[in-house]
Amino acid sequence: MNIRRVAFDRPDAVKLNDEVQAEYHVRYGDGGDATLLDPADFDPPNGVYFIVYDETDGPVATGGWRAQDSNGEGNLDGDAELKRMFVVERARGRGLARRILTALEDDARAAGFGSLAELRRQLERRGDGPVYRVDFHHAGADPREALRQADDLPDEEVARLRSRLERLDRAGRDGPWTAATLRLIGDRPGVRAADLAATVGRERHPFKTDVRKLKELGLTESLEVGYRLSPRGRALLARLGEPTV
Repeated sequence: MNIRRVAFDRPDAVKLNDEVQAEYHVRYGDGGDATLLDPADFDPPNGVYFIVYDETDGPVATGGWRAQDSNGEGNLDGDAELKRMFVVERARGRGLARRILTALEDDARAAGFGSLAELRRQLERRGDGPVYRVDFHHAGADPREALRQADDLPDEEVARLRSRLERLDRAGRDGPWTAATLRLIGDRPGVRAADLAATVGRERHPFKTDVRKLKELGLTESLEVGYRLSPRGRALLARLGEPTV
């Protein structure tokens, strides 16, 4: 089963809407819900319409929400009104109604404002221009976490990392800095960035920017305060050897 966001006038939505109207007529004998619904009512961020599809890609459940203005039916500005909650008879008893209700509630909360009136006031202050709704999702673990643990460095990997560090050194405004910074962090883990920077006569912000470059290579890790070398960083530093005089 999967839930998809669809347009209210999509053929699958129209088909299920006809079925729910027929269900209303059987239950209540009044010909169905006479409320006029505009497909635009369910356009984000002021609403959404969902259909649940089964394993054969058949539509088996539906539901939507739309934002309301204050009216004589007891709605206040920004209230989310649920519409067309329905599960076809053959798919009932499988928890689909709860799933789609949860999805609708989550989407309504994610609309971002406590009320439609609040959203409108904010948009009026912004003036004309496009409005975007941005959804975020967890993309997975930071790939640098595994990279930091990769401390088995064959010769070709050491050569590749050495080349990367040399390029960073050439681009540095204060001359070569990469190996010295790795040694500094190795000797003084958990020390504030400002204090580390002062040790080598550098400003805090450029120093932190450079440490981030080492972090991208999996060589350092950020702590609540300061930094430490990762297992990969310690292994590389051991292969780089002592500084030359």
